[in-house]
Amino acid sequence: MKKCKAIVGMQRRIPRLWLLSCMALLLAPAWRTWAQAPAAAAAQTEKDVFFPALEEYEKRGKVLQIREKMLFEITAREERVKKLDAIAVSFQAIRRLTDGDQQLTQYLQLRRRVLEAIDEISDANSRQVELAAMVDTAMTAGGLLPQVSTYLQDVRRQLLDLGVQQQTAERRLQASHQAIKAAIQNIPPPAVFVSKTGIEMRLVGAGREMFYVSSRPIPGASFQALQAVQAQAAKNTASTGESAPTGDVSMAEAVNFTRWLSEQEGVGYRLPEVAEVTVLQRGGVLPENAVWTLTPWRPDDDLEFGRMCERFGVTLYHVWDPKRVLGGEIFWGELPEARYPGLGFLVVTSARTGWLERWNRINAQL
Repeated sequence: MKKCKAIVGMQRRIPRLWLLSCMALLLAPAWRTWAQAPAAAAAQTEKDVFFPALEEYEKRGKVLQIREKMLFEITAREERVKKLDAIAVSFQAIRRLTDGDQQLTQYLQLRRRVLEAIDEISDANSRQVELAAMVDTAMTAGGLLPQVSTYLQDVRRQLLDLGVQQQTAERRLQASHQAIKAAIQNIPPPAVFVSKTGIEMRLVGAGREMFYVSSRPIPGASFQALQAVQAQAAKNTASTGESAPTGDVSMAEAVNFTRWLSEQEGVGYRLPEVAEVTVLQRGGVLPENAVWTLTPWRPDDDLEFGRMCERFGVTLYHVWDPKRVLGGEIFWGELPEARYPGLGFLVVTSARTGWLERWNRINAQL
């Protein structure tokens, strides 16, 4: 009997359970929405608070970056002022030197310092243009504290002042550069230099008459070097040894040698003119044998001989024989094809050749 009642009671409870289950399924979405609503509201509140704080942090970070860059520019300006003062002091000290090699060496070093300072100003100008753009961006962003806005306006004014100061400094450096170039040009050429082919050249004359002349007539070994080159010999035997013989060279051969020498040296060499050997004679620079000159010769006291030379197209050239090795005259004329054991040649070049030789030599050492 009890079992029957239990079965009947179970049948009554099953519909109720089914009803409750259906109601739970229907109310589940609403429950989830209600449960998540506080969390979403909290997240939205956190988002509203976080992004303004991040934006403020970024603004402060940019201002700090501007401050660091501005401090760097101020320090760089102070260093430039010291460099400008040091350049001026160095320039005055170099002018008091008397040795030409020392002067040129220090002028070239100072010139490099000047050019480096000019480049530094150019770099500073570029940096400050970028910094000014950062300041403008920060000021247009808005929402800055009053003291920050005031600071940025002050940075902008300092940048303008820096620009003016740098323009003045650059003009000063350009003037120093021009003064250094002029001072270098005014350094007298060296009294002696040795050519690439080993020929010792000495400075003679004064003012516009200054030029270089070989210390002695070109020795036979140097002349043989030209012949070796022309014959495609394997080795150049140029030498200026004191024991090397001089002379026994025609004028045509001597001229050919000066052309070869000019190609080797990269500057002009030639035989002297009569006016130049006259300068040598006044200065007591006398070769040990007779030498050729480039000046055509015509006898003043033998017009008939001169006419005959013109008629047959013959040109004679002055020979300078200060020690009268080949005759009784200091100057006399000879055919360019003539050869004598006591007749050689000197080579001359402009005063600028020695100046360039020293420039290239010292510039290569720096």
